[in-house]
Amino acid sequence: MNHLRQITRAGSSPLEECVVAGSTGVGNAEGIEPILLTQNALSTLQFDTHMALEVLSIAEHALVNSRPLRDRLFGDHASRWIIEANLHYSSETIGRFDVLQDIDGIYRFIEYNSGLCGGGFAADDIASGISIDRLRAVTGGPAQWRYEKCGEQFVKAIEAATVARTGAARPALGIIIPDGDRGDTLLADPEISLLLNLYEDIVGPAHVIRLSDLRSDGRRLRGLEGPIHAALVGDWLTTIAACARNHPIWECEQLPGTWMCNALGASIYRGGKQMFALLSDERYDLPFSAGQRRWIKQHIPSTRMLDVAMIDDADALIGNREELVIKTCFASGGYGVVPGWATSESDWIRALDHGRTDIAIVQERITPKVLGGEAMGRSEGSNDICPFVWRGKTLGGMISRFSAGALHNISAGSGLPVPVFIQS
Repeated sequence: MNHLRQITRAGSSPLEECVVAGSTGVGNAEGIEPILLTQNALSTLQFDTHMALEVLSIAEHALVNSRPLRDRLFGDHASRWIIEANLHYSSETIGRFDVLQDIDGIYRFIEYNSGLCGGGFAADDIASGISIDRLRAVTGGPAQWRYEKCGEQFVKAIEAATVARTGAARPALGIIIPDGDRGDTLLADPEISLLLNLYEDIVGPAHVIRLSDLRSDGRRLRGLEGPIHAALVGDWLTTIAACARNHPIWECEQLPGTWMCNALGASIYRGGKQMFALLSDERYDLPFSAGQRRWIKQHIPSTRMLDVAMIDDADALIGNREELVIKTCFASGGYGVVPGWATSESDWIRALDHGRTDIAIVQERITPKVLGGEAMGRSEGSNDICPFVWRGKTLGGMISRFSAGALHNISAGSGLPVPVFIQS
């Protein structure tokens, strides 16, 4: 076992058998090594994820049903019309928590992402090149290991939801991307290609549609290659900035023949980072039970809306920047994330000033356990773990992301997808 690095939890047994393979030849040709979770470790993570879903759902219900609460969070921000216009939205197909295991071995839930299987297709591809027999040999025991394919679950979930909504047989999928450079970047993303190929293999036609080529016939959205029954927006933030209020994409929630896989409303209300301020800041007085409040205190980092935190104590935000991170609420891929410990004081102050005019949070820094990363050409780094949630309640599949820096985001170029194998 000297070729494995233990991830241990002080004073507690469930995570003591959670290990990550080192430079053992277990990984694929690129040297990416898997995370290995025992059943005990998995049970702990599943319990905590179910608790996270419980409290997130309470916060989501409160925000959707309380205009005064939305006023407190969003005020008269320029994006308010988008927030209110998407108050009613389709239930999500998939969500993903971003979780760090802190230095005491506690799972800390730092973000929730709605609608996309980010990193899942790449992790599936990497996992396909890892030998289960080799895993057993390296771990030195009789344990059996399995990998749950995230991408396949995503594709099947899209198919089921689209058929239920539209009645279409072999529903066509359209991945909607912006025009210009951002669209070119998405078009070159290997995950997009993997998704298109897998969807065509399992379900039916799939193609990419530029925003300028998107049309509506009053029943369905259409691209250059015909109607689409399932729509998936590659980047909502850029899409919002590029679309006038009369753009066909805003019709999707009302069209009977097209189902939006990653509804903007779900990204705003369930996936917005302000949800962690609602969980953490007791001044919002949400109806959590005593047990839920204890769980939140242990597993949700201290989080406040940035404008509120500036009023509370702006000097403390400046003086304690190395223990804080700023996050724009309605963004993904690392956009709008400013880690204070990797930022100069002058840049941090500018980020705070910018945050006054944006909808953002300031969150406690979580220092993760450090794992060696020689197999990936790095001296050290950290892994997060990202469990997927299906239809808002069912867990299935997870990935990890390795990073030598402050952020783990794959699309930002700071993280590498890592498959997670589970003990059978």
